[in-house]
Order: sequence, then structure tokens, then C-alpha cells
Amino acid sequence: MAASFEGARDRWDRMNSREQRLVMVLGIALVVCLVAALVSKIQGGMESIEASNTEARKALRSLAIYRNAKARSGGAGVDLKIPEKAIALDSYLENIVSELELTSPTYPALKRTQIGTYEELSFEIEINGLSIDSLTSLLEKIESGSKLVVVKELNIDRNFRDKEKLDLDLTVATYRTPTAEGDEDKGSGEGEGS
Repeated sequence: MAASFEGARDRWDRMNSREQRLVMVLGIALVVCLVAALVSKIQGGMESIEASNTEARKALRSLAIYRNAKARSGGAGVDLKIPEKAIALDSYLENIVSELELTSPTYPALKRTQIGTYEELSFEIEINGLSIDSLTSLLEKIESGSKLVVVKELNIDRNFRDKEKLDLDLTVATYRTPTAEGDEDKGSGEGEGS
């Protein structure tokens, strides 16, 4: 390394001042070209990110407009009668989880919330290490299995150990009409399925 540096230093000393200026101009031009290429690459990447963000915003606005229009029209025109006994969320979810051969989560106690004349029964569960296909199947089966069971909150993160897997936190809820005599199903919300 020292020998090559000394050789370059000797070569520089042997050049006349005009050649030294030309080498300096060439070096500066090379640095300017590299900086310009780097700036151009960064700007192109930022433009593509902005374009994808714009597309995502448009899709989210369209989804919100569609959801609001569907809510105003009363859904898909289906009259849904909410029963006095709620669906057992833990059994409902356990059937789906075992059908998809996933690791069974722990089911906490139900959280009860009064919403108008109905009572909402919900809990939050966590399922780790899902592939994108199993996540899609799980959410589809939860939402399509019963009209009385909904996913209220959803949080999806990449798995810390395996970046190809996903960790899921979701809040699942069902509804019931409270009876006038009192609550006879204070347990896990047992009742009839779909």
C-alpha cells in the first residue's frame, strides 16, 4: 500500500503543472458525475414511492366510500336478527384455527360493551408465525362463517425471527340481545352458531 502511494506521488511530481490541472479537473468531474447519478437514483426511488402511496390513498378512499355507501344502504339488504344468546367466540374461533391447523391461541375472558339495545361481546387474541395464505384464510373464515361475528381491530406485523411469517393481533366480536330477566350466559357467550 505504501509502495503504491509512493509510486503515485512520484508520478504526480513528474507531471507538469498543466497535466496536474487536467487530472484535478477530471477527478472533480468524476465526483460531480457520481453525485449527480446518486441524486438521480434517489429522486427516482422517491417518485416511485410517492406514486405507490398515491395509489394506496386512492384505494383507501374508494374503500371508505364503498363502506359508507354500503352502511347507508343497510348492508347487502339482509335483515339480521340478533339472538338473545351470543355465539361462543372461543369455540367458533377454535373450530377455524383447528381446521387451518394453526397453533391455538389463549382465549381471554369476554369484554362486554352495551351498544344501544345490543350487547357486544369481544376479546383480543394473538396468533404468531402465520404465512400470508393462512392469514388470508383465517380472516376470510372468521368473517364469512357467521354474520354475527366480526373482526373489529386488526394489527399485522412481521415475525421477529422469520421475516416471511406474520404475527397477528385481532379483536373479534359478536352481538346478542340482553334478556330482560337478567344475564343467564355470563360464561363464554355460549349459543347457537351461524
